[in-house]
Amino acid sequence: MGRGDPKAIQAFAISVLEFMRTKSTESSLFDRFIATVNRPLTERQAAMVVADLVEWTQDLAGDDLVAIDERLAKGGSPTLSLMRRRQDREFGALLSTGKITTDDEWRLVEARMSDTENPLPDRDRALANRMLVSYESERNV
Repeated sequence: MGRGDPKAIQAFAISVLEFMRTKSTESSLFDRFIATVNRPLTERQAAMVVADLVEWTQDLAGDDLVAIDERLAKGGSPTLSLMRRRQDREFGALLSTGKITTDDEWRLVEARMSDTENPLPDRDRALANRMLVSYESERNV
């Protein structure tokens, strides 16, 4: 996962944790997780948090999945549905950083946006497009 905005990764993680807290009787456990995620994280730690949360929420489905996807999209994060698909995990992890930092990352996002056989949900497409535009404008400065 490329180096992105740690705040964007934390926002993704906190959104997922806060949603999961509403579904649990162990709210204090989620409070501790949220406190941990709010600390400064290394790039590797951030990647592990995102991967763990995607795995941890694999049983979410139906209305719960729709609700968390909407919550994440409103916060500018990639949807959990996208992050779950094996072929999109690297792409989703990059989206969770909120920033493209290398040409390789730019190519990954550009290729996924161009995939007409497996189109992105509108929310994820909008986030990816903002990241592309930002990276391209920074490169041309």
